[in-house]
Amino acid sequence: MKCQHCGNNEAEYQYTITVGNHQIERYLCSVCAKQLGYKTGNADLSFDQLFSDFLNTKVQKQASEVVCPRCGSTWAEIQGSGKVGCAECYQTFSDRLLPYVQKIHGTVVHVGRAPQAETVARKAEGILSRLQAQLDAAVEEQNYEQAAIYRDEIRALKGGMEQ
Repeated sequence: MKCQHCGNNEAEYQYTITVGNHQIERYLCSVCAKQLGYKTGNADLSFDQLFSDFLNTKVQKQASEVVCPRCGSTWAEIQGSGKVGCAECYQTFSDRLLPYVQKIHGTVVHVGRAPQAETVARKAEGILSRLQAQLDAAVEEQNYEQAAIYRDEIRALKGGMEQ
């Protein structure tokens, strides 16, 4: 297998980075492994070193002078450390961070657990929008008895949400 960094030499080392439930494997020749700061031998690397190298891709060459307005971090600093400076960095550098988040987590949308109150509110909003659509359809069809039933359900649901 060829080195995944230079693409010229045969890969001599395999490095595995585990982030959450995902594993990222890199195959490198000895020259690239040394150049990228990987230790060749039995020495363990810290997570920061591994993640920092994971971010050091071709995008580094395109780094611009964009600076986070809150903490002052630059894209080059985030790439170098593998850490964002603050929550606003995610918005400031979203176009550059999203591909990495996608690679690491498999999605850029949170699909994990949410607080119970938020989950209940989302379900209620979904039911409310469904009922509203049914109400609109019933009125359109001039089925006013059914529309009244949907209207009452919507009122009851909205009354329960306000409490």
